[in-house]
Amino acid sequence: MGWERKVPNEAKLVALMKAGKSINDIAKIYRVRPQAVRLHAIRYGLIECRTNAVRLAELQNRPAPSSAKRGFAVHDDRITFTRDAHVAGRGWELRGLSLPAPKIYVAAVAAKQGGAHASL
Repeated sequence: MGWERKVPNEAKLVALMKAGKSINDIAKIYRVRPQAVRLHAIRYGLIECRTNAVRLAELQNRPAPSSAKRGFAVHDDRITFTRDAHVAGRGWELRGLSLPAPKIYVAAVAAKQGGAHASL
């Protein structure tokens, strides 16, 4: 029993990809990880090698969300701000930031000091 190559050679890989098989399908057929098939496809020049630096540059060049949805809402117990946030690996998103209302802080400090405004 000799050594047998698990990942298909270039000709077989080209034929499978032309037949419409995905990298995951080819990996299941040959019982290897998709990363191994992807590495060989890149090595043979069948697919483009996209580094993390390229992906990050694409995300950073994406425009920020429109400012129409930004703002804030005042509730009884909190204030909710909607703001732009840069999320690593996904680009710009509108994210909500909920903070306790300032009167809660004032009541907590007054209660600790035993002040007259402890009932706020």
